[in-house]
Amino acid sequence: MHMTEDYSELISYLDKRFSSIETVLEKKADKSDIRELINAIDGLSKQLETYFHEMRSMQLRMDRIEKTIAQLADHTGFGLDL
Repeated sequence: MHMTEDYSELISYLDKRFSSIETVLEKKADKSDIRELINAIDGLSKQLETYFHEMRSMQLRMDRIEKTIAQLADHTGFGLDL
């Protein structure tokens, strides 16, 4: 009778351990989750690259406009501090 109790305790312990392991495994990402995440990061990376190119282009245009305004101000004798 004593051995039966030992086995039931062992079975109960193992059941709890396997349940906790199963819970952890259910939370782990699978390959499709990883692939989806990589695709999302790739998309964001491309959007950021486009944004930075647009900002650089806009900055170059602003520099040209400021230079033109400064030249016009000098030509007309209008004091302008940029």
